[in-house]
Amino acid sequence: MDGYDSLKYFFFRLVLLVGTNTLGLLLGKVLLWCVANFVPASAEGVKTFLVSDATGSVFASVVMAFLLALVFRDDAKKHAAYDDMDAVPVAIVLLLLLAIYFVPSIFYNPNDITKSVSTMYYAFYYPTRWLTEIFGAAMKTAAAVGMTIVLGVQMTVYQVTYSAYKKAHPFLFRHDSTESETAE
Repeated sequence: MDGYDSLKYFFFRLVLLVGTNTLGLLLGKVLLWCVANFVPASAEGVKTFLVSDATGSVFASVVMAFLLALVFRDDAKKHAAYDDMDAVPVAIVLLLLLAIYFVPSIFYNPNDITKSVSTMYYAFYYPTRWLTEIFGAAMKTAAAVGMTIVLGVQMTVYQVTYSAYKKAHPFLFRHDSTESETAE
């Protein structure tokens, strides 16, 4: 994979991160709210649980991790099949995604911010808000730890799928060992 393809890979994964973040926000806020409307009035505790920020945020994180896992699973199969790339460039891309997600949280100052910017931060960091709601973590810590968990799942899915594909299809990769033996 050349530099241009690596750059395309990074930017497409960045767009997917933002897209899954947005979808997680919508599903965590809207879907759970809709489900809570069908809960009978006698189950007030269940309604409160479903519409709480912590529950919606955990749901958004799970949605985000699941959708990204599907993409990284497919990436691992393609990279293994074409012997195109391994885990190192993918790990670099994931670290860059973590940095891009984390950096805006550095500039968040709740004492010196307008309502519209506060709403944007709330929406962008909604999938990691559960750490703030449940554990009382600062937003910077929640952004770093929450996204590390989500992206760590992606790296694990990638590595397991990549290794399983190589193990399941060893005949595709025999030519590498025979070529290196003849070169010696």
